[in-house]
Amino acid sequence: MGAACCSHPLDLLKVRLQLQTCASAAAAASSVPAAAGSSAQAAAAGARQGLLPLVAGIVRNEGVLSLYSGLSASLLRQATYSTVRFGTYEGLKQRRLDSLRAEARRAGGKQRPPTDLPMLDSIAFSLFGGAVGGVAGNPADLVNVRMQNDAKLPPAQRRNYAHVGEALLRIARQEGVLSLWNGVGPNVLRAMLMTSGQLASYDLFKRLLVQRAGCDERRIGTHLTASCLAGVVATVLTQPIDVVKTRVMNAAKAQSNGGATSAATAACAPTDTLSVVRTMLRAEGPAAFFKGFVPALTRLGPHTIATFVFLEQLKKLVGC
Repeated sequence: MGAACCSHPLDLLKVRLQLQTCASAAAAASSVPAAAGSSAQAAAAGARQGLLPLVAGIVRNEGVLSLYSGLSASLLRQATYSTVRFGTYEGLKQRRLDSLRAEARRAGGKQRPPTDLPMLDSIAFSLFGGAVGGVAGNPADLVNVRMQNDAKLPPAQRRNYAHVGEALLRIARQEGVLSLWNGVGPNVLRAMLMTSGQLASYDLFKRLLVQRAGCDERRIGTHLTASCLAGVVATVLTQPIDVVKTRVMNAAKAQSNGGATSAATAACAPTDTLSVVRTMLRAEGPAAFFKGFVPALTRLGPHTIATFVFLEQLKKLVGC
């Protein structure tokens, strides 16, 4: 949660870029007649922005504090998703290490007690932890995506959630309780890749720094270097599925635009994962799966660093 407070503006920029086609298409469709599909498509294309113009537009039109839109949902997401995935991974990791050390003791000194988990075990536990965390954090993640993108939508389509609690209640009441798990498939896959990319690679990089570079395992410089490298790995692994997850979550169960859907809004219409993937490939090409990569990397790097620095200091505090 501490890391989320540091990186939330970059997360918002990533979401806005990932949904840019959807937002600009909706805006174009609200001002262009349905029959003029080519005009709407052109208007949507013209509305697309790069990272710096996007930041300038948000600050100018919505205010600096809007960079923290959806922070309550982001904090709840970390309190559920990250707590579960970190707790599951660390718990399984410690049990496995204890088991391996007990086996070494029973061998009567013929085996050296392991100091680290085997890499395959680490990957397996991180994938499992990510899957459980993805399910637990999906409702807050869905609200986070919607709140971050809300101001970008035309006024008639805005949801105007006051905070994460109200959003959860409204979604459950208006769209059904199970709608809180819209996008759970890509979200679980992303969470598995993210947890493996962060936790398993962090442990690997930290071990290599200690064993090969002679770094001190308990020094903050070691934690910073290992977490920075883990952030790069996690971003590369998760970016395509993250774009799909964001688009599925942003879609409501029923969205209409006066009964007509133009070619420009087609990318926003699907609500299931496979349809979103097919529509993105057809309408935007493979590069669409890496939309928002720069802010995602810029966000996930500091976020991963802050997460592991906080985690290591908290572990010291409680004597782990």
